[in-house]
Amino acid sequence: MHPALSFDAFSTLPPTYKRVATSAARGEYRDLQRLASFARTSSETYAISTLPAFYANLNPSSIPSMAQLETSISASLRLTIGNACVALGALHTITHLGSFPLDASLDLWERAWPWLEFLHLYQDYIEGADALIDVRTYIIWCMLLINLEEHTETAQVMAHQPGVQALVTRCWMLTIGVSDEDRDEVFENAQYMLLLHPADPVSLAEIVAEAGGTFDHLAALVVRHLTQVIPRRAETVSFWSTIATFFYNTEYKSVPFKDALLAI
Repeated sequence: MHPALSFDAFSTLPPTYKRVATSAARGEYRDLQRLASFARTSSETYAISTLPAFYANLNPSSIPSMAQLETSISASLRLTIGNACVALGALHTITHLGSFPLDASLDLWERAWPWLEFLHLYQDYIEGADALIDVRTYIIWCMLLINLEEHTETAQVMAHQPGVQALVTRCWMLTIGVSDEDRDEVFENAQYMLLLHPADPVSLAEIVAEAGGTFDHLAALVVRHLTQVIPRRAETVSFWSTIATFFYNTEYKSVPFKDALLAI
């Protein structure tokens, strides 16, 4: 485990927040929220020192089983899920900092990804998930993946991890459909969410499946993306470059996709 993820890191925090961090690491929801807020507003040194608390709340062994989801979820499990959502949001903040230790990325990935996959796949089984998971949540998740990808070894692992492209595609679909008042913030990051690893051989199958299951669905998604982007002159060049990369990659030079696109 990377030293930045050890509870020893709490020693650099102010006394009050050292106590908050210790409580948050034990799963106290309010203190975890308080610590996440502190990480957003404090110095980079302090923010990075809070990492162990969020790491502790993403233990994959705490992820509910399908059997548990099919019955009434206990209060303790709901708390565990809520804590994981807070922790993922905090990691997005911290991993974006200039002094974030990139070599901690792989350890964070190994905890963050099982939770991201669970929340993406099984949110419909989680009571109250609609209050926890929305388009902004997906933006945060995708940006967290992108931050972790800055570490070369982690990027290599992510490139071969089934499910990553499906999550990114869901984010892409949601951002295209947001209301006008939210679109500016969403589109600021959309080009980075579109694809993480378009050259990976499993990418196309995952993207097609998440887009709706057929090349017609994928083509319609691309057209919706372009329809939203083209009228926005200030952003058109940057977003066209992203969609052009999508088209150019050999994985997408397939007859079914081209036929579906031309048929629209």
